[in-house]
Amino acid sequence: MARLPTLSVGDVRRLLTNAEFRHKRTESSHEHWEGYVRGRRRMVTIDHNDAPFTSRNRTLYSMIRQSGLSKAEWLRLLNGEQLPICGWPEKEPS
Repeated sequence: MARLPTLSVGDVRRLLTNAEFRHKRTESSHEHWEGYVRGRRRMVTIDHNDAPFTSRNRTLYSMIRQSGLSKAEWLRLLNGEQLPICGWPEKEPS
């Protein structure tokens, strides 16, 4: 398995956007991003104080766990791939 590169806050934002997460709110130095992975709602917190995020950084692995994605899926998203397991549920017609 390839190691994750060092990621900036912008890299993590781009990755979450590729996974169809949406910025929910910002509180001080913490950004909260909401999304759906495998049909389950997920909330990922980006802590600006811990950036840049390295493979030795617990915060990086915490964000991976919060997202419900694997490390391999994060690598694919970093390369710009779209994952069919990510996306917001369809709204029921009224």
